[in-house]
Amino acid sequence: MSAADERLPTIPEIDPDDQPHPGAEVAELATLDLAGWPQGTRAICRREDPHPGAQLSFTDADGHRFQVYITDQPDPDITALELRHRRCARVKDRIRCGKATGLRNLPFDLLCRNQAWLELVLAAQDLTCWAQTLLLDDDLQVVEPKTLGYRLWLSPPGWSATPAASSSGCSAPGPGPPRWLLRLPACEPCRCAANRSALPRVSRREAPT
Repeated sequence: MSAADERLPTIPEIDPDDQPHPGAEVAELATLDLAGWPQGTRAICRREDPHPGAQLSFTDADGHRFQVYITDQPDPDITALELRHRRCARVKDRIRCGKATGLRNLPFDLLCRNQAWLELVLAAQDLTCWAQTLLLDDDLQVVEPKTLGYRLWLSPPGWSATPAASSSGCSAPGPGPPRWLLRLPACEPCRCAANRSALPRVSRREAPT
């Protein structure tokens, strides 16, 4: 926020219950040059006091934390616009999960290699999101990637997979995609329960109820 924008009138931020949020204010950056953006684009800035113990960054001026977002919605009530944007916290959740999946650091020194790494991480995140949506129940639908990896993805000793027998009784490949049998040990009920619930849905392409 520039010095000119610091003089803009601010409005107290509101919570979902229409009560003022302590230590947070909202202002529209009317002096920001948006000539290169589509007509009707607006910049809304949120300024808040960091919670005790928060680590400030170089963009946190004068002890305040700033967040700016772009919108083309014409609603004159900028507090309602800001609240609508803040409720989309699932976007931040996906960013955090993306970092946990491999986006936190780019491991290579060449752009083309890092581009390939980025595509792999995005594919892994897509597969994880769809697996949680279509195959898993209860808390496994919302757990973090690290927890999901420990409880579901990692294969401990004792797990084994063998080709499933065909209708003729042999395991030779037949028409259609190959089918496999996954044998789960009884000593790990946490992982086994999740897999026993999810794997039949993979076979039947059935979504959880």
